[in-house]
Amino acid sequence: TRASALRRVLDESGFRTLKESIVKSGTRYYQILSVEFDGILRESSLFELEIGKENLEKGGADVIAYCEKLKMEYCKRVNGLQKAGKKTDIEERLIADISKYIDKNRLS
Repeated sequence: TRASALRRVLDESGFRTLKESIVKSGTRYYQILSVEFDGILRESSLFELEIGKENLEKGGADVIAYCEKLKMEYCKRVNGLQKAGKKTDIEERLIADISKYIDKNRLS
């Protein structure tokens, strides 16, 4: 399950994130979430769903590296969708959001 799908279900089901982190083991990245039910429904952007609001606020080398990996994955996906003649608006918006985040936080 992609972290974005899990976060969307949690948001729509009234769970709030207490703590989250991105960790790297070997060549893979894992997202660790601690949540609790509070009954409040939430909405998040695809960018926030993919990476996590707390991770985005916290930043750090692993978050930047994960963003770079995610950007590459979405660029490949866009290429495939374009070759198939399909729309890529959502993916391209996500790539732009990720790029802005990387550029902003690489300078910090």
